[in-house]
Amino acid sequence: MDTKTAIVTGASSGIGLALARALLDRGYAVIGNARTLSRLKEASDALGSPERFVPVDGDIGRPEASLIGVQYRANDDGQRQGFFTVQGVANAPWLWDATGLAEGSTFGQFVGGYGIEIDSTAPSSPPGTIVLAQIPDLFGAGISAQMSYYETPAGAKVFAAGALDFGGSATFWPVKRMLDNLWARLSQP
Repeated sequence: MDTKTAIVTGASSGIGLALARALLDRGYAVIGNARTLSRLKEASDALGSPERFVPVDGDIGRPEASLIGVQYRANDDGQRQGFFTVQGVANAPWLWDATGLAEGSTFGQFVGGYGIEIDSTAPSSPPGTIVLAQIPDLFGAGISAQMSYYETPAGAKVFAAGALDFGGSATFWPVKRMLDNLWARLSQP
């Protein structure tokens, strides 16, 4: 019988460890990646399948930027919050239409700001990815949350909020209008 193999990143704890366990329970061989070999060895012991769990340590980077336009940058469980500052209005006027927001305007005051976990563009972000708004330096110099958008030549449209808790303001003005504008854009062929 052929054994299927899966690669799991972050396999030493949390969701990655749970996923590795679920795959092993289903008969998979698992190549488990994490930054620290000692933590991977602990995970291997806890999983109890050393013959099917291969630990590989090392930072493989953040490949998500090439797909969604942004990558994870930082998380502090919401201890720091900030307001988005609108930028590049001319690049996406459809998003800001009828919101009352202009270049340099801020939003997020009505929910006390955004933060928790933030994302930003990276060198691997697709060509044409634009930053729509950002929370500058939220987690220190150069560590900013960036709301982004891009379109592929095949017609896919990709929006990333840039802050984990952005969705919590979906029913508040002006975010409600921004999301209405976004849905209208995404639904166009």
